[in-house]
Amino acid sequence: MWEDMKIGSAFLVHLFDKPLPVETDFHLLFGRKGDSDRLPGPDDGVVTVKSATRKEATAEAASVHACPTCTHRGIKQDKEPLERIMDILDDAWDGAAAASAAVQPPGG
Repeated sequence: MWEDMKIGSAFLVHLFDKPLPVETDFHLLFGRKGDSDRLPGPDDGVVTVKSATRKEATAEAASVHACPTCTHRGIKQDKEPLERIMDILDDAWDGAAAASAAVQPPGG
């Protein structure tokens, strides 16, 4: 796995060769509060913002959300991204309920 995650690996180079299925909503959330002196530019302490926001990823994303107070490990505990995830799930639930109601037969 570590070899696959190296910059320039075959896995990363070809990661976006095949688009996601159209029925898949992909939401991109990433942290920006890094302090790694080993990484060029803004980062979350492990992944650079440039890498997290590759043009192929942002092009496929239904939404893109940066968390300025999140580190790589802390993003799963920070309140802001968790609230964003809940908003995404609420919207998906509401959309699924509306779609289901639209296909219900009269009186059914």
